Amino acid sequence: MAKSQRTCAFDTCTKPHKARGWCVRHYGQWLEGKPLTAIHSYSARGTTTVERMASYTDKGDHCWTWTGSIMSNGYGTVFFGGKSHLAHRVAYELAIGVIPAGLSIDHKCHNTRCVRPEHLHAVTHGQNMENRRGAQARSRSGKRGVFWHSFSKSWHVVVRHNNVSHSGGYFKNLDEAELAAIKLRNVWHSNNLRDREELRPELAHDPLNEPA
Repeated sequence: MAKSQRTCAFDTCTKPHKARGWCVRHYGQWLEGKPLTAIHSYSARGTTTVERMASYTDKGDHCWTWTGSIMSNGYGTVFFGGKSHLAHRVAYELAIGVIPAGLSIDHKCHNTRCVRPEHLHAVTHGQNMENRRGAQARSRSGKRGVFWHSFSKSWHVVVRHNNVSHSGGYFKNLDEAELAAIKLRNVWHSNNLRDREELRPELAHDPLNEPA
């Protein structure tokens, strides 16, 4: 009996079918709970770094999405020169220049798969930690920098900077506590982009938020 000529159901993929309609590698993505992405071959060794990066990049209107290999933490990787490299760091160096020693490349857009140079900037580790989407998953308040203080039965505002905690006071009202946390971060943090540009843009240039 002749073997089935059925191919992967993923758009643009021509590899043989394995299970659930997909090829081995797309089936593996599904098993790991990852979004299905295009599979690229590393066989084109004659291509330049720029060409390889371009072949794995889907340039959307906002983010440029990496379609190559993705690590479990959500960051893209590209293989060349016998080693695996973080795609967003390669994109930064190709467009902007060498990354200064000791600095990280932060995603302004919070999209770890984005390789658009305009969405990347070099920051210290501390600044990288400042640029977060919001509160941690287990936060009781759901607001970044706002914690329940059981003794006073109120919301306590705390902002950390350079391993030092700064108190912003205690509040009965959660919305007031959140606003106080944003104002305090605007004093101590320089890379809290969500506070300054998205969540509370009206506070970005408030002179009361500037350090004395």
